Amino acid sequence: VNEDRELVVVCTATYNGMPPDNAEKFDKFLDKSDTQGNEKILHGLQYAVFGIGNKNWRTYQHFPIKVDSRLDDLGADRFFISGKGD
Repeated sequence: VNEDRELVVVCTATYNGMPPDNAEKFDKFLDKSDTQGNEKILHGLQYAVFGIGNKNWRTYQHFPIKVDSRLDDLGADRFFISGKGD
């Protein structure tokens, strides 16, 4: 079976546990889609997440972890394990 699939690579940081300014709409989408019946809304999408931050901060990787978890919850397929940049 030859099926075309989309791949999304998300590289993001966390600022005090919050998404960066340019990811606010994406964060709202992730929160808004947290309703029953959306478990497969991203079926067929492959993704990878790379989080950037400073491991000395208590909120290190907070948003990248959320992105990885929510994409999985919404039916996307993890293409590669999450990466972390300190």
